[in-house]
Amino acid sequence: MTPMRLTLMRLMLIVVALLVGNSARAEDPQPRPITGDFYVGSSVEEQTDGNAAAPKDHYFITLTGDSAKAMYDALKVEEVEDECVGRIAKWANGLVCYGPKNGDGSIPDPLYECSFGINLKNQSLELGADC
Repeated sequence: MTPMRLTLMRLMLIVVALLVGNSARAEDPQPRPITGDFYVGSSVEEQTDGNAAAPKDHYFITLTGDSAKAMYDALKVEEVEDECVGRIAKWANGLVCYGPKNGDGSIPDPLYECSFGINLKNQSLELGADC
């Protein structure tokens, strides 16, 4: 295997371990299913530029439900209002998780949501959406 493939595999294993680890409650450490969506596409910048020929080298994930709540609760960073979408959010190195209330105090649907992207070209996490 090439060093790049090994690095990519390690990154994917870390992400999977993070997702599975965060989806388990302290009182029930068994792995649980995760819910959400994914797609493979080009970088957020290339998408906004409308470059149809851009390489499909990014893996974007949005988690909802229990897995998103567990990740939101596990992120030990300050809650801030995301003015782009009007929700209370926690941001950390290419990951954003939205919590159980909007900036105006109303209840969002879904209640919890986390999203991030994996840049498959350089094996790094990055935001999965642009404002």
